[in-house]
Amino acid sequence: MQPVLPVAGISVGTRRESVEASELPSRRPDLIDSRSHDLVTVIVVDGDCIDRTDTGREFGVEFLVFRDFSNEDILVFLFTVEEVCLAVGLVGLESIPLVYTLKHTDTRVAIVLNSHVSELTGQTHSRGDYSRDEFRWTNSRYDGTRLIPGTVQTDAQPVGTHSPCWPVNLSRRRSRRPATEWLMTFQACQKSMSTQPPGPLGEPFFGSGRRFADDPFEFLRECADAYGDIVRFQLGPQETYMLTNPADIQQVLVSDAQKYRKATFSDGAIDSLLGDGLLMSDGETWRKQRDLATPAFHPKRLSGLTEMMADHAKQTVDSWEAGDQIDVQLEMARLTVRIIVNAMFGTDVDEKRVQSVQENLEPLGARFEPNPKRFIVPDWAPTEANREFDTALAELEAVIDDLLAERRGTQQDPTVDPAGEAIEGGIPGATDADEDMPMDLASILLRAYDRGEQTDKNLRDELVTILLAGHDTTALTLTYTWYLLSEHPEAARRIHREVDEVVGDGRPGLHDIQQLEFTEQVLNEAMRMYPPVYTLFRESQVGVKHGGYRLPANAMLMIPQWVVHRSSRWWDQPDRFKPDRWANQRRSDRPRFAFFPFGGGPRMCIGKRFSLMEAKLIVATVAQQYDLEYTGPQMELRGSLTMHPQHPVPAQLTER
Repeated sequence: MQPVLPVAGISVGTRRESVEASELPSRRPDLIDSRSHDLVTVIVVDGDCIDRTDTGREFGVEFLVFRDFSNEDILVFLFTVEEVCLAVGLVGLESIPLVYTLKHTDTRVAIVLNSHVSELTGQTHSRGDYSRDEFRWTNSRYDGTRLIPGTVQTDAQPVGTHSPCWPVNLSRRRSRRPATEWLMTFQACQKSMSTQPPGPLGEPFFGSGRRFADDPFEFLRECADAYGDIVRFQLGPQETYMLTNPADIQQVLVSDAQKYRKATFSDGAIDSLLGDGLLMSDGETWRKQRDLATPAFHPKRLSGLTEMMADHAKQTVDSWEAGDQIDVQLEMARLTVRIIVNAMFGTDVDEKRVQSVQENLEPLGARFEPNPKRFIVPDWAPTEANREFDTALAELEAVIDDLLAERRGTQQDPTVDPAGEAIEGGIPGATDADEDMPMDLASILLRAYDRGEQTDKNLRDELVTILLAGHDTTALTLTYTWYLLSEHPEAARRIHREVDEVVGDGRPGLHDIQQLEFTEQVLNEAMRMYPPVYTLFRESQVGVKHGGYRLPANAMLMIPQWVVHRSSRWWDQPDRFKPDRWANQRRSDRPRFAFFPFGGGPRMCIGKRFSLMEAKLIVATVAQQYDLEYTGPQMELRGSLTMHPQHPVPAQLTER
């Protein structure tokens, strides 16, 4: 590693054979605006001391330790504005937007590389106990066009977390003074300093909506790579703040959950579909409905559902034949629809209704795919997409109405509950009046309706929500699981061996679930790499602080599982399928919210335990008899309410 540009006691280091000046800003020009830049971040230090975590002296200069974009400690060297301008002027890279003039000559700033430029240069530095003699730069030069590397030597072992920066070594000491820390970034000749988080400069009116619509997954990852923990961008007229640091996510979902609410969207389609069901309701309505639904998902009741789940899985497997080519996504979705209806509606669903649900999911899901034009088309406009959505919604509601009609009058008959003996003696959390009553969700809601506690709309909203959310996410998890196992045959062989040892030729049951350890690791890895719910949204109810920025009340927050689950900051080789990373002894190495496929905090998915139990039983049942070989193209994704494959997922069945 070599330094470059030794000027007036300032040494700026990089590790790269030769870096053309024009290379650095051109990597993501469409992600650059006046609030941020791929090349540098300027930390302005001035004013009274607020939230300063540490100060000290090293290398004979004052430095400040603070939390950077990645929430990691980094060492920021302080120097004068004159020295900054001198360095900028001597570098002379006209294509790199930097600060050429600052109004207050007594303001002290530091230049710090962000994570993107760290990738280009390889230059990192960590907070450490170096002395001046232990850290030295040699053989640096600049030829007026490009940065020519030299050598950096250090005899001391760094201490702490690595974080990208340009160290600036000054020859003289300065007096310590209180400091307030702002992360600021600038474009060419900009003289004003922004207190807004960085982010891409979008188009007029559309903002970054068209880029997001083209590929939401790549857009979100590029934004996180370029701008760090908190990114600000426009999706049409909606200003959005994306949070990708697990500490900020935990603050939103758990520690300060009372300061946030479910997001509200200008597009009314989501309200038309889910209404005030558990996914979308808030406040007292949500608490009342959550309390009402909780007994249906209690572990005691779920323990009685394993036989039913395994039976449905076996029926699906028995309908296949060796050599068949199946659409994995379609087969898993049909299976999980039958299971969720049986478990939560207390009735069986015939194939005609299953097919109706599946056929209508496509136009319903298409309505929620990113489309910047939707901001200018009202919901009532008679467009083809709106008509298809309305028709599909009406047919889905007709299925719900039919299922409810079958159940009315049986909501007090315990024999309709597939949990069977598991509900005897009552379910914790249920009312005394519900003791020995069926505890499927439809029965609970119908009894509350009879007591005047629920309306027809309540019944409709909750049952539509549970039908869609209760089958789609599990089906997607299973779809991506089979795809990954096909791409990694050794992992598939380990699944087969585990199922043979634990389950044998019998039907998998409750006693087997805990022993299917590698199966659980594979499912977790599938949800990490392909989280069915790829982002969450929240709104701040009051002004909040994240990443050193103050966000206003009513700010829209995006919390993307897709980005966090694949971040190299929290995961070793994040784009590789590595189920062993889920071995118990390694889980403590990661922040709590580096993995959150079911959300977290008070609003964690009520069906988490149900979904994981169902998925393990289905994997075990299928793996007993078949090996699935994916025969389709490279996996591509599309975003909707959940993350779906862009194309069918064909697989060839090979009997074991």
